[in-house]
Amino acid sequence: MNRHCTKAELYRAICALRKRLNIPESDQPLDMISLCEALPNLALGFPPFKTPGLKGVSCLSTDGGPDIILLNGNLSWRENNFTCGHELIHVTLHRDGPAKSFNCFEKARPNQDRFLEWQANEGAAELLLPARVLLPLVRERYPALHTWKDYLRFKGELAENFRITEAVVTFRFESLKYEITQYLSGIPYEEVRILSSAKQRESGLHIKSLNDLEAECLAQESDRLRRIHRRMLDFHSIDIAYDRR
Repeated sequence: MNRHCTKAELYRAICALRKRLNIPESDQPLDMISLCEALPNLALGFPPFKTPGLKGVSCLSTDGGPDIILLNGNLSWRENNFTCGHELIHVTLHRDGPAKSFNCFEKARPNQDRFLEWQANEGAAELLLPARVLLPLVRERYPALHTWKDYLRFKGELAENFRITEAVVTFRFESLKYEITQYLSGIPYEEVRILSSAKQRESGLHIKSLNDLEAECLAQESDRLRRIHRRMLDFHSIDIAYDRR
């Protein structure tokens, strides 16, 4: 795959990968671990990694043997489900590059190719929670999102329904903020412009994500509670004399 592909091109590559793996877009939630275990020429293991922050490893075969994906046996099934998708992107879309092994850390390391890691993260998110599926769910729920608890509850339901972590849902809300904004304005999905955060910045676009709106609701609620608390303190600071008349 082109190392410098756009986000739209990456999504098309993920769509092609779904077809190659015979996974309909409507087939949700995805069990990436079972799917990878069933793939020929791919070996999957779950060693308990001791390296801090290491979540997964993938190695491309150079001798005709199977490719290898290793997932951290210390992590939860849902965390490994996403990491498995991440490593699958490496072994399927990054075969033509010079790298023959990839290490997935909680945070990217200086020696990692950040663009390939972005492709793997964004690609895994599109596999597990496709934009075409998520955007209608957001539009349906959006009128009921009034408080930070509403947003939090919505994230939890998406995580449960798609068998991913809430961190992945949060990542998806951030990654798709421009697309979500377009869709909520009434633009059909087929006409939604798919644009990465970097390209949005280059175009001078500054879009609030659902995460930003959640944070604003929380700040407003916290400010309201602080004002109530201050009024209570002010009340208790008044010395009310007992009226004996």
